[in-house]
Amino acid sequence: MLSMALAILTLGLVYQWGQRLPRWLGGRPIPPRAVTRLTITGSLLLVAISAYFFLNQAFHFVDGGWSPAAVQDAVVHDRPGWDTWRYDVPLLAWGPLLIAVALDFRRRATR
Repeated sequence: MLSMALAILTLGLVYQWGQRLPRWLGGRPIPPRAVTRLTITGSLLLVAISAYFFLNQAFHFVDGGWSPAAVQDAVVHDRPGWDTWRYDVPLLAWGPLLIAVALDFRRRATR
């Protein structure tokens, strides 16, 4: 649910409705500097998290560890292989693409 809300807020960087508060909240313009800083900060955090997961998958910095639920009768699954990365490639691209959209928003909004 949170990821869907953040994705919809990302559309506000592209469309006109992302530059003004709604009428029922006062209708004032949103400061582009604040939007850009918040978006780039979140994007860099997303890039860092994605890079950590990618590097952990490649170099195994942190293993799964012991779990009390996996004591006796638990089914043991193998570690996911590189074939699962086809599902994670959009996550790896999301941060850099969001930075590009934020910089374009700043360029358009400060004109």
